[in-house]
Amino acid sequence: QVLWDQYTSTVETQRKLASGALDEFVNNYARRLAQHGGDTAKTSLEAGLVDQLLNRVQTNEYLVELVGASDEDGRYEAVAFDHYVSRKRPLSISGQGKTRVAVITAQGDMLPGEQPAGTIGGDSLAQLIRDTAGQDDVGAIVLRINSGGGSLFASEIIRQQLLNTRAAGTPVVVSMGAMAASGGYYIAVEADEVWATPSTITVSIGVFAAFPTFEQLLQRMGIYTDGVGTTDLAGSLRPDRPLNPQLVEALNSGVNHAYRSFLQIVAEGRNMTLEEVSALAEGRVWSAPDALAAGLLDGLGGLEQAIGAAAARANLLDYEVDYVEMPLSPQELLLQQLAEHVGSMGNWNRSTLGAGLSRLLRPISEATAEIAGLQDP
Repeated sequence: QVLWDQYTSTVETQRKLASGALDEFVNNYARRLAQHGGDTAKTSLEAGLVDQLLNRVQTNEYLVELVGASDEDGRYEAVAFDHYVSRKRPLSISGQGKTRVAVITAQGDMLPGEQPAGTIGGDSLAQLIRDTAGQDDVGAIVLRINSGGGSLFASEIIRQQLLNTRAAGTPVVVSMGAMAASGGYYIAVEADEVWATPSTITVSIGVFAAFPTFEQLLQRMGIYTDGVGTTDLAGSLRPDRPLNPQLVEALNSGVNHAYRSFLQIVAEGRNMTLEEVSALAEGRVWSAPDALAAGLLDGLGGLEQAIGAAAARANLLDYEVDYVEMPLSPQELLLQQLAEHVGSMGNWNRSTLGAGLSRLLRPISEATAEIAGLQDP
């Protein structure tokens, strides 16, 4: 309800609608839609949710008039998004003489070891934090978390590195994105300050383990397994057999231990008692405003506010913001050089690499598809 109230309030304010107008629209949507013969666009226009109904040609003409320029094909002049981002927020601005606040992004599921962009590797993120904190011109670190959690082992590796970074004198501030729950919150509590946007989903202090088996499906097909083992637990992790009761007991013991450790870590990180944390835990998900009221966060705000808090922690008045990324692997370096050599992919980054290579290889793939479609031997 907190998030819905935020959403409706924002929409009503931006669209200059009366308070409660969006609730009324949703709750009477079927009737409103029927009044316009099932036309969802006209229904939205009548409700004030959109300003105009334009097709693509009309939209282009409107944008040409708005920006005051068009290209040789008559399309409105625009800057490609990737090009804009590369100029607006450069990947590295080191060497300009100012102390830096380094922003490191932790995005995706948490997995052990080294992981590529789009996931959080326990070893790779810890190494990036360690290397960044070790640079002389880095005064503070902002860890931007957008993750629903994952591996407890990976989370612990990252948490330990954050502890070491703070112990070495580098302030760490966490900025939460859309979600920082479970393992995402597990690492966040070790920061000097934890910030979240008003719409962030967070906390979820809980641990679980799951192991799927399909022995009943095999039995329905008349397939059974048997064998010999050296111990009572031999073969217990085979998915074609039911879970061994000893294994279930062991898994439960491990989960309970991990849960108690999670509670203790949150209690120490947030200066709370175990009883206070336990009352907020059990896997419950919290909205950011409620989490702040419960003492699980330090403030509500976006990335800029978190950067400001980190700079204040480091006593920085004049500083640069540096968005740090994982160093490129040899394979990625090769692909980058290929892209730059061809010159047809514009400003390169990880997000555009796949699309750029697809455009580069499109003539070959189209020719291959055409040849494959020939039926005459």
